[in-house]
Amino acid sequence: MQLLPSKLEKLTEILNRTDRWSPAVAKTAANFADISVSEYEHLIQYLIESGGDLPLGILMCVCGVNNIRLDPHVLAEALKIAEPMIDFAFGN
Repeated sequence: MQLLPSKLEKLTEILNRTDRWSPAVAKTAANFADISVSEYEHLIQYLIESGGDLPLGILMCVCGVNNIRLDPHVLAEALKIAEPMIDFAFGN
């Protein structure tokens, strides 16, 4: 299922406003809880094509929080573009 352009923009805006720390990502993840895996993948493709490395990095964290299992090819492409999050860690 593909996302409508208005929903893509809305979700991208949420990702752009998300700070790079666990509580903020957890809050964003809750907002993404009702999105299907195919919609996540469509959003990832959109961010790759638009050069959105910062929101893509946050989205990868959101996928982790929400236990989203992406298609390996989509994941590999996303990880080539996503801003590295080496200073980001979730508490246990």
